[in-house]
Amino acid sequence: MDVSSWSDFAQELKNIYRQRNNKKRVKKELTVLWVNKDLAKKNFIKYAEQYRTLARIVNYSNKVYINKIIEVIPNYYKLHLAISPQILA
Repeated sequence: MDVSSWSDFAQELKNIYRQRNNKKRVKKELTVLWVNKDLAKKNFIKYAEQYRTLARIVNYSNKVYINKIIEVIPNYYKLHLAISPQILA
């Protein structure tokens, strides 16, 4: 978390922990995250945290989630992936 002031810190916490109960909005945020390859390259851990938070709310299939994450995951993380063929079915 890169913050330079208390207000930046407070905003970052709100962004991470705010209530995400509107599934339509969450789907939109997740779609934006899927195409935001720059964030994945810049800070994959932050990207993964946001991805996990959103993915828990929206009920897409595992295949969709895995295919989308594979598109943006840095190559050095791909070396450590073990994906069961049953998940992709």
